[in-house]
Amino acid sequence: ALRRVGVALRASGGVGPVRRPDRGPLVMLPRVAAVVAAVHGGAEAARDHSHRRVVAWLSQRAEVDATVHGTLAFNRALIEALLGDPEAVLRETQVIGSVDPGLFGHQAEAMAVLRAWALARCGDVGAVDNAARAVAAVAVSRDRTLSGALQAFGGDALLVSGDARAIEVLAAARAECEQRGEVWWLSEIVRLQAEADRRFAGGERTNALLDEAERIATDQAAQLVLDRIARSRAAVA
Repeated sequence: ALRRVGVALRASGGVGPVRRPDRGPLVMLPRVAAVVAAVHGGAEAARDHSHRRVVAWLSQRAEVDATVHGTLAFNRALIEALLGDPEAVLRETQVIGSVDPGLFGHQAEAMAVLRAWALARCGDVGAVDNAARAVAAVAVSRDRTLSGALQAFGGDALLVSGDARAIEVLAAARAECEQRGEVWWLSEIVRLQAEADRRFAGGERTNALLDEAERIATDQAAQLVLDRIARSRAAVA
């Protein structure tokens, strides 16, 4: 995926992160490129795509389409959440109430999930109920875009808040990804399942889940997740 994204970016003519493409762009390309870079462990490249390239590519559309600004904020928030930076996510989701539908039908609910995750990661004990509500809204949405990954962030918010509902939410996130074939975040979901098992279910499946997460992450060259798996193993030892 990383190699093909690079080929597509070069083919567009928009090589520099602040340069509009020479030919008609696929506007989703820099968003996909940001996710791919983040999962592969390239934080700087991910932020170049999500904070700079996508802005340049959509600059003309932003002049006539008010939903673009909300879409750009969501894209930045998602990448910062993938990279594990809750403070940055809070900055990007400050105006959550004014987010237009934008990129997909449940974008406002998706922003609410990411904000609840960030608040929980920053120690806000009241964020857990917001996370549960936001995840429930995403789970019943007719639009399934990013649903599994978003449910996983909700599950992580429950996990860090000490709420055993994390087990159920993460299982639902995993099922969603596997049923849809949207498995780019599956290794992290399985790692979080291992963390939830260790915290709430006695830890009998923790090592097996970490082994499974590592196999998936290795197959996908998901260095971001491999680094997290190593930290999870160290916590178990």
